[in-house]
Amino acid sequence: MQSVKSSIVKYNRITAPVLAVAFSTLALFAAIYVYEAFLFTIPVIVFFSFHYTKLYRLRTRIIGGLVIFIIVAMISAGISTSVIYTTDPVVTDHYTDLSVQTQVTPYAGNYSSYNFTMKVMDGVHLNPAFVTLAINTTAFQKNVTSDQMNYFINSSGDQVFYYVYTNPPADIYSYNFTFENQTGATLFTGFGTGSGPDTLSISSTFKELFIVTVINDVIIFEIILVAGIFIARSFSNSARNRARPPQRPKQPDVMDQNNNQ
Repeated sequence: MQSVKSSIVKYNRITAPVLAVAFSTLALFAAIYVYEAFLFTIPVIVFFSFHYTKLYRLRTRIIGGLVIFIIVAMISAGISTSVIYTTDPVVTDHYTDLSVQTQVTPYAGNYSSYNFTMKVMDGVHLNPAFVTLAINTTAFQKNVTSDQMNYFINSSGDQVFYYVYTNPPADIYSYNFTFENQTGATLFTGFGTGSGPDTLSISSTFKELFIVTVINDVIIFEIILVAGIFIARSFSNSARNRARPPQRPKQPDVMDQNNNQ
């Protein structure tokens, strides 16, 4: 075991980034599938990977950390792109006496049209005059009024609202239905919110997600890492100064004493 640790330390320029990327990838999966806050453990993982392998040079840690974060951003973009192109998510939102399911099909890929759907469940029927849709990108928002919306009652008795968006500009979209309806003494108000569609190609989606990750996360991670490095160096220097034995005062030279007499 000791020989393994010695080898890890001896080749720390290789082992430190390998350990950091491996454990950061695990944290990335945890952030995607368990809890998003796990994302912020990544700079901590990188810091302790350097510490465990005794990679202490300041410049190496700062530049190496940035390179590791960029690699993790590429992995994140790859995972997210794979998820986008292999899933067709249905989002369910629950409200008092009412549940809605929202979906956009197709979810990913370059097609001529996309169908935005909201299914109203629990036997509740909304007033179509109070159902609208907003389709969003970072560049613009398309608002669909109740007059532009279509609806029908399916075989299960659920009310289904839908809108077909034809030839949208290539981008990554999100959407939300807004509904409000007065039925007797009950007021239904809410949002059916989801992501999609992604009308970009796979390579363009990867590039877009990579750029967004670098802007939103990598810069913050690097700041956290650099702050941690300097704080650790400060504590280390303070501890070293406390452990250093006090210097004895310099004794005057004997000849200097004679000359002063």
